[in-house]
Parts: sequence; structure tokens; C-alpha cells
Amino acid sequence: MEMEPEAPSAERLALEKILASAGFSRSEPLSSFLAYVCEAALTQKTIRLTEQHIGIHIFGRPDNYIPAEDTIVRTTAAMLRKRLARYYELEGLLGPVRIAIPRGSYSPVFVANEVVVSSPSPSPFLPEPMAPVDPAPEAQPVEPKRWRDLLVARK
Repeated sequence: MEMEPEAPSAERLALEKILASAGFSRSEPLSSFLAYVCEAALTQKTIRLTEQHIGIHIFGRPDNYIPAEDTIVRTTAAMLRKRLARYYELEGLLGPVRIAIPRGSYSPVFVANEVVVSSPSPSPFLPEPMAPVDPAPEAQPVEPKRWRDLLVARK
């Protein structure tokens, strides 16, 4: 009796959808980075995804790689964060799971997507618009100081 293969998790489906998207399918470095850190997080719960570890395993740097001298991991992670944000503003807006790589970390976070379609601000990465604030009636407009006025006052 053969066992049926286990259905992919929501996290894996989200990863596959991202990797197949236009913004990621054309970028091997970003796709490799995202796939590696997600698979590591999903399968190897105890692994520490450090800058050096990623430099060695994703970008083929030698074991004595010094991240302070070669910033490929940091720069790629920054581009990855921007590309993920753009993906979730457009294609991934309604997906059930979001993948994020928080600043200061290389470990992905999988979060349930709770975007409300009728929301005026569809992206959770953008701040909600603020209501206009009425100034107090006694407040007087403040004139901006000019650099020249400040310099004259110092003499």
C-alpha cells in the first residue's frame, strides 16, 4: 500500500508562488537567498542563519569569508526585503501567508495574511493615513527661520 505524498504546507506554497512571480523568477540571487533561508527555517529549526553562513552556503564564499569585507549578504538581503514588499503590494496581496525577513535577521518569518480588501491602505507595509488635525484656535503660524538670519544673530 503506497502512502500519498504529504500536501505542501501553506508556507511552502507561499514560497513557491513568490519564486514563480515575475519579480523573483528573473533574479537568481534573490530567489536562491529566499529559497535557502525558508527551507532552512522550515526543515532545520535549530540552524542559525548568520551572515557568514549565508555567504558560504548561498554565495559560495570560502570558509574564512569575512562579512565586513564583502557585503554581498547584507546588500542582497536589503534588495530581498524591498522585492518582498513590492510583491505583497501587488501579486501577493491576497495570499494566505506572508514571508518576511525582518531587518537585523536573516531568518524568515511566516505570518498569516490578514489584509482586508476594502481597506483604504491595502499594504500592511504602508502606514494608515492619518486624519487631519485642526490646529488650536490660538496657535499662530511660525515663520521658518532662514540660515542667513541665524548667521547674523551669531555675530
